[in-house]
Amino acid sequence: MDENSTETNSKALKDKISPEPLKPFADPVMEAVFANEGVAGLAARGLINAILAESGDPLIGEITRITPQKSMPDVLGRGYRFDIEARVDNKELADIEIQMRGMDMNNRGLLYGGRFLNENAERGAEMEVVLKTMPRVIMINILHFDLRKNHLDFHQPVEFMYRKPQKTGEYERASDRLVVHNIELLKFMRYVLPALRGKPYCVATIITVM
Repeated sequence: MDENSTETNSKALKDKISPEPLKPFADPVMEAVFANEGVAGLAARGLINAILAESGDPLIGEITRITPQKSMPDVLGRGYRFDIEARVDNKELADIEIQMRGMDMNNRGLLYGGRFLNENAERGAEMEVVLKTMPRVIMINILHFDLRKNHLDFHQPVEFMYRKPQKTGEYERASDRLVVHNIELLKFMRYVLPALRGKPYCVATIITVM
């Protein structure tokens, strides 16, 4: 057997036995990070609050329960599985989703957020009670694709707003119970990360774009 054949066979064997490199945005990796009880609450709170601070939203309190890969069955329709659910009692709730391929994440955020709001509603309660006790639901989508292609910002918050502005020209929120935060990683790496190289920046920023 000549040297070329040996090298070819060696390379083929190496390719065959070498494991696929882990993708840092894949669900199992995120599950492993947030399933560690010792750091899960701090990691999730740091990530969520870094995103909320960037958009000027109120920060969340101490996380009291975190659930990786939460399933929400529905006997009358399709069931749902959520990557990371983080709760602050029943007052605030965040869902962190990792998405590798293109998808309508705004409508998906509304769908998922509605499921959480419905799950939290007390069965048999009066509508006034349900509306008064609705938690703040924060949907965070960490995306490995460009969602809003014609905008350069990597952080795209989406919320319910009145379409007609006030006399001052400012638009006001119609509800603060559900907000979708889209984090577009490719834009961050393309436009923001080069300026951060060689400079110290907070751990929350690193977590936000991992």
